[in-house]
Amino acid sequence: MKKINVLSVIFVSTLLFAGCGASDDNQGADKVKDVNEPESETTSGDGTSEQTAAEDLKSGVNDTLKSVEDLNKTLTDASSDAKKVNEQGMIVEEKWDEIEKMVEEQYPEDYKNIEESLYPLIAEAKKDEPDTETLKGLVQETKDKMMKFQEKLQTS
Repeated sequence: MKKINVLSVIFVSTLLFAGCGASDDNQGADKVKDVNEPESETTSGDGTSEQTAAEDLKSGVNDTLKSVEDLNKTLTDASSDAKKVNEQGMIVEEKWDEIEKMVEEQYPEDYKNIEESLYPLIAEAKKDEPDTETLKGLVQETKDKMMKFQEKLQTS
């Protein structure tokens, strides 16, 4: 009788562990599906996803341009405060990073043009002792390029 009880306990335990294992495998399979699914929105055939991407790009350009203008204001109001200039430079970089891939893929010439002044601007703003005059020139050049790009997006 003792053998039957031990075998019953082993059998029931095996079933429980097998059941739990099967449940985990199904969850893992769902995770694999989620990873492999495309992250882009589905289109209904009317270009809704493209319109959304275009609006995201326009909004991102506006945000980046605003952050460049904020850096310019910081340079005017508190040019001797390197920490504020550094922080504002980081914000410019973050805003650009959000749209950089889209600009690079959809507008490669504009991307190259903007980055010729934007990267030096970000690099200078991150320095321990940023050169205010250099930054002011780079800010103006970047603003001009970003505004032209913004106008191009508005007309397309």
